[in-house]
Order: sequence, then structure tokens, then C-alpha cells
Amino acid sequence: MAKRAVVPISYDYIAELDLPIVNEVRGEHLIRIHHSRFDPLWFGPDTTTPPSGRFNAPDHEYGICYSALSFDVAFAETFLQKADVMLLDISDLSRRNVTVLRVKRKLRLVQLHGTGLKRLRLNAAIAHGEHARCRQLALALWSHRARVDGIRYRSCRDNDKYCIAVFDRAGDALVVESSENLVADRARLATTLGSYRVALDQ
Repeated sequence: MAKRAVVPISYDYIAELDLPIVNEVRGEHLIRIHHSRFDPLWFGPDTTTPPSGRFNAPDHEYGICYSALSFDVAFAETFLQKADVMLLDISDLSRRNVTVLRVKRKLRLVQLHGTGLKRLRLNAAIAHGEHARCRQLALALWSHRARVDGIRYRSCRDNDKYCIAVFDRAGDALVVESSENLVADRARLATTLGSYRVALDQ
């Protein structure tokens, strides 16, 4: 029996919708864990690097900065991408920084969770599905007349918590409040490792 052709999904209809928008207000904080070689506030990837993140622009139409609303979920998104991870190498952690970003002005974010999914004619699978489809959706949201600042979505690794993907046009809304090596605060790190039942190979 012949295989059924895969029909590409189009998100052109997004342009006609009123987007579900939530706000992160001035004074709130976003947490970002990143390679130490990158700037604390960095929108990637650069134009010489192909997209790899879930909401990266398919053809470098924009840059994006991934962050979270808590240290725990920023850690989980960075190091616990494989569900069977039980042991982490401290040398890998030592090559990362944790940066706290303060919101300087209201961030207008597409609500890619909860009731926002229905308003976008989507379901929760989109936020956890194929990256290629997520990138096409993100491009449609970025291109929308509302000119939103980014996307708020549930973490794939800890779905009690939220992540924030900020478009580079909202760079003026964020300021670096602090940035330090990830292993500098051992008490914080130990608490997070304990929460996820993950050990550290020292």
C-alpha cells in the first residue's frame, strides 16, 4: 500500500487572528542559563549557525533569547533534555553561567498554553512537537501585526513551570541584573538537583 503523503502545515491563518497575549510586567525577572562564551543577554543564533532551538527563526528572520521564570526550569531545560538523565558532569555545568534579566518595560507575550492554545487553533502538542513546525509557528507569531515581544509556553521538562522566548526586537525591555558561574551558588544548585533527583559527578 502506498504511503500517504505528508501535507505541510501552514500557519498563514495566524495573521487573521487576535493573538492571546499575557504580560510580564516591569520589575519581574527572567532566568537564563547559557554557555559562558555568550553574552548574558544574547539573541541567537548568529547568521552563520543553522537554527536548532524550538522557536528559532527558520531563516534567521529574527534572533531569540530563551529564558525561564525560575532557576529550576531554566536548569531543567538546559540539562535534562533526555528523560533518563540521572547524573550530570560538573565540568559541563562549570562552562555555563546563570544570568538574571530584569524586565524594564511590559513584555507582551503570546500565550502558547492554557486557553491561548484554543484561540490559536492549536493543542499542547505544538509546544512539544517537531522543532521545524514550532519554528514555522514562531515565525507566524513574530510576523503578526500585533508585533509581540515573544512567546510564553510550558516547559517540556517541568510542565508546572513556564519558559519565555523573547524576540530580539524586545531587547530594550531587558537588562542584565546579575551573571555568575552556574556552580558558584552550591546551595541553590543542590536544591535544584534534589528536586529533580539528579546527582552530580564531581
